[in-house]
Amino acid sequence: MKHFSQMFREWLRKNPHAWYALLFPAYMAGYFTTEAIVGENADYWVSYLPLDDKIPFLEWFAPIYYIWAFCLLFVGLYLLLKDGAGFKKFMVFLFGGMGASLLICLLFPNGQNLRPTVFPRENFFTDMVRLLYSVDTCTNVFPSMHVVGAIAALGAVFHNRVLRRYWLPAVVLCILICASTVFLKQHSILDVFGGVALAVPLWLLVYRKKKTVSKEVNSSGKNG
Repeated sequence: MKHFSQMFREWLRKNPHAWYALLFPAYMAGYFTTEAIVGENADYWVSYLPLDDKIPFLEWFAPIYYIWAFCLLFVGLYLLLKDGAGFKKFMVFLFGGMGASLLICLLFPNGQNLRPTVFPRENFFTDMVRLLYSVDTCTNVFPSMHVVGAIAALGAVFHNRVLRRYWLPAVVLCILICASTVFLKQHSILDVFGGVALAVPLWLLVYRKKKTVSKEVNSSGKNG
């Protein structure tokens, strides 16, 4: 155990970007605090657009909704081990965005009332949805942290030399994950719009290209 501890400390010394992983427990502390303050019995603003009534409940989107966490884990671990700079940007994008969403929920308590009281069908997928409903409240939905996380993972894929080879399936999966939030009645379409509106500026900020100013030198060696 002592040898392992020494190896881990040495690895941390060589990979200081790993400290950014501490943003995860900080976010989780904020998440559970927000859930405790703005629970189902709280007086919240209802997130809703008439378009929500046109969107059917489709339980077979449940596996896609769940796969969100595995996507974030895969992208995070890959960058942690292979791309330190990319890992730092991913952590800032992911937890900066979801942290901002938590702050909005605290300052502007919100929730949605779209969940069906009775499922139109009973099958394995509705069991997955029932489990989801039991562990996640219908509050703190705007902007959607699921959407912010999916776009953060997509940004990491586009800005990594190896992962960008798989940009097309990554885009499709991102779209499906965002769609799953409304088809499972976990979110209003308004929450999705809010998540996109939060994530896009973050993408531009985190992955902005630094401009370099070059000085032209004339033949005499003086700045021209």
